[in-house]
Amino acid sequence: MPLLEAVIFSCLWAFGLGQVKLEQPEISISRERYKSAHILCKVSSKDFTNEVIHWYRQKPHQEIEHLTYILTSYTQVSLGGKKTKLEATKNAITSTSTLKVNFLEQEDEAMYYCACWDWIHSIRFAKKSYTRTIFRCYEAYIQGFPRKLRRSNFQYKVSSCWSCHEAQEKADVFVEPLTNVVTVWVKRFAQGTKLIVTSPDRNLDAAIFPKPTIFFPSIAERRLHKSGTYLCLLEDFFPDVIKIDWKEKDKTILTSQQGDTMKTKDTYMKFSWLTVTEASMDKEHKCIIEHEMNKGKAVQEILFSSHIKELSAITSRKSSLKDETDTLQVQLMNISAYYTYLLLLFKNLIYFAIILFYLLGISALCGNGKSS
Repeated sequence: MPLLEAVIFSCLWAFGLGQVKLEQPEISISRERYKSAHILCKVSSKDFTNEVIHWYRQKPHQEIEHLTYILTSYTQVSLGGKKTKLEATKNAITSTSTLKVNFLEQEDEAMYYCACWDWIHSIRFAKKSYTRTIFRCYEAYIQGFPRKLRRSNFQYKVSSCWSCHEAQEKADVFVEPLTNVVTVWVKRFAQGTKLIVTSPDRNLDAAIFPKPTIFFPSIAERRLHKSGTYLCLLEDFFPDVIKIDWKEKDKTILTSQQGDTMKTKDTYMKFSWLTVTEASMDKEHKCIIEHEMNKGKAVQEILFSSHIKELSAITSRKSSLKDETDTLQVQLMNISAYYTYLLLLFKNLIYFAIILFYLLGISALCGNGKSS
């Protein structure tokens, strides 16, 4: 029975899911205190005009809270004694919704999420017990429901806890007792954008994008472990929100490891590494960095060329250096022999001069003796 229920649940999940997709293109937004921040949400829907876009926020170590929702083109929310603290808009031309947070204070720092209800098609079951069992283990959270779907013949809802860190969906499950039809509405969430409020004296125009330093696998690691580790060290960036992925060139994302983000004075550093098998070391890999302050574009790509090519280049450089060293040694030997020859020649000349002087002195002495 559990296997059958799992199959039924999988069919239900796949049948109508994916009607609405949400994306928040910015992983973080940094703004000075007292200014405003615009948080963008892209919505892919067949009927965007009639979609109700919800906005949430979650502060560190606190529960998620619902801020507002928007159906038409504009709505504003009073918060903290400020009438226009929050402004939400919808743009039917671009299929986007924007949440504007005004009069920024430090307490506004949080993760902000856009969300939207998505309907999974109704399915009829032979027994009600299937529905109870199927949705018992599904993480769901009841956060309001569209009025047009609140019917008196809906018998009950199934729900449990939900956390932004564990899932990107909330769900309402409705069972109609007369026809035993299950209707599921899922509230889909985008990945979220972190709002960071800085002091006015912080220069956000400075070069605070991630500066990479790359390391290739060592020859010893490859020989001993038959694998290689590529490492990417990123330094001197702000804010601390950063996303790092690895992939083979023009292929899917690979499983990698990441260290903790560490603060160094008023900036941050982080490192990530990818370990691949020896067979994959002849392929090119990319370290993909997403950060708010990246120059020119949101994503920075660092190419790690084939390690085989690197080894070949190193070997070639070593051979070239060896040839250059051999040539230099020959030149040094020739120069040394040349100067040795000159030294010996100079030494012979000195000896010749001394002997000549000695012989001439003896001849002169002998001549003086005869004359006397």
